[in-house]
Amino acid sequence: MATADGNPYYVEELVKWLVEERVLDISADGWVISDRAVDTLRIPTTLRGLLQARLDSLEVPERGVVGGAAVVGRVFWDEAVARLAPMVPDQDRVLERLTSREVVFPRPHSSFSGCREFSFRHALMRDVAYEGVLRSVRRAHHALAAQWLEEVVERSQRPDEHAAAVAHHHEEAGNADIAARWYFRAGRHAARTFAGDDALRLFARASALVPPQERTLWIDVQLAREAVLDRLARRAEQRAVLDELGAATDLDRERRAMLALAEGRWLFYRGDYPAVAPVAEEAERLAREAGRGDLESDAQMQGGRSRAYLNEHAGARELLNRSLATARTIGDHRRAGEALRLLGIVATNQGKSDEALALLDAARAEHRLIEDPEGEALVNGQVGAMLTHVGRLEEARTVSEAALRYWQATGHRYREGVMLTNLARLAMDQGRLDDALEGACGRCV
Repeated sequence: MATADGNPYYVEELVKWLVEERVLDISADGWVISDRAVDTLRIPTTLRGLLQARLDSLEVPERGVVGGAAVVGRVFWDEAVARLAPMVPDQDRVLERLTSREVVFPRPHSSFSGCREFSFRHALMRDVAYEGVLRSVRRAHHALAAQWLEEVVERSQRPDEHAAAVAHHHEEAGNADIAARWYFRAGRHAARTFAGDDALRLFARASALVPPQERTLWIDVQLAREAVLDRLARRAEQRAVLDELGAATDLDRERRAMLALAEGRWLFYRGDYPAVAPVAEEAERLAREAGRGDLESDAQMQGGRSRAYLNEHAGARELLNRSLATARTIGDHRRAGEALRLLGIVATNQGKSDEALALLDAARAEHRLIEDPEGEALVNGQVGAMLTHVGRLEEARTVSEAALRYWQATGHRYREGVMLTNLARLAMDQGRLDDALEGACGRCV
């Protein structure tokens, strides 16, 4: 057992292999070793070699099923294997034999209805099995796996959850353009579920695979990357993407509006509020010409927000009310809620506390209509600031901490920093110096 090198999985697989080779009999009360077989047996010295030996001992139908399963992945489905290895008869019985030999294991629940789900016990077993599939066969099998998976994820009505797997199979099948679109889809899903690093990885893969003639797709991928980088406060990378997009000469009006909004957001977070207004006006014009009411509302909101931070109250109110009207025209509760929140900021700046709280309550109601926790967290942060301003400090702490928990859970570094700063100021107002210092340190991190 010196070759085991402390790896219990090696020992376990060695025992199985010895049993399959009829060197070891474990059916009796004690284990019995065949002396004759031991004299001629050559034991693989590595785990990979041992797994290969186990796979080599399978019958031809079993090897066919294992090869197809390995192409699908460590987790696979009987329907998928049937698509990849249609010439193997009685696959249910073959899978039962593979299960009894503990090459694969049935899983208690399946991701897709009507299919039985299995897995290789160890990722290395799957890797060794995959390496055993001829290179000339792999590409065709990946194409079949992609075809099957596309069909089944559409039936499941959860295509975005499995978009990365579909993309992988298309990439391995040599369908770079299709793979790029699926990676883009997977990246957007990751971004929506606050898996920012995963989203960036998937967008990078999409970007690498986009064919030169698919410029619109490439632009959309970069815009999506910029939004995630903004959320993660990775400013240098964000700026590089904005510069790359700014150098592009083939953006249509819709995407020029999106880029202008991104530039305005960049300027705002840098505190260059006067520079935001003309960028927002250009974004509004482009969005209107493109017939994108949602982007038009965003542009009006961005302009109003910058004016609010410059204490240009009348101009801010005018733009934010236009944004609110545009949002309501297109039935967009999220944008309506955000416009109301920003109108609450303007009212706060003008010393109209009761009006501000009423506007913030209306904003929260808009977000709750569509179960939008992010929008509600933004409102809670503003309510906390408002309540601090009027001296209702304990209420302010409760809503501010609720907002902080959301931003921490979703990885929004900028918003988290804002809330930590607000809570540190609140602690100072309450005379809680230790809490104030802790909040300030958290902001620095």
